[in-house]
Amino acid sequence: MQEPVQESQRKPVSFTQPLHQTAKRYSDAYAKVIARQDRKREQHEAVWRQWRTFNE
Repeated sequence: MQEPVQESQRKPVSFTQPLHQTAKRYSDAYAKVIARQDRKREQHEAVWRQWRTFNE
C-alpha cells in the first residue's frame, strides 16, 4: 500500500497553474506515451520476425 502523500509533496491542480506549465506537463507525459507505444511496436515486430523464420 502507498504511503500517504504529505501536503508539501502534492502538486497543485492544473487549472490553478499558468497554462504554459500545464501544457509542458501534458507534452512531457504525451512524449512518454509515444515512446512507450514505439517500444511496444518494436517488440511486436521483433517477435513476428522471429516467428516468420521459425519454420524455415
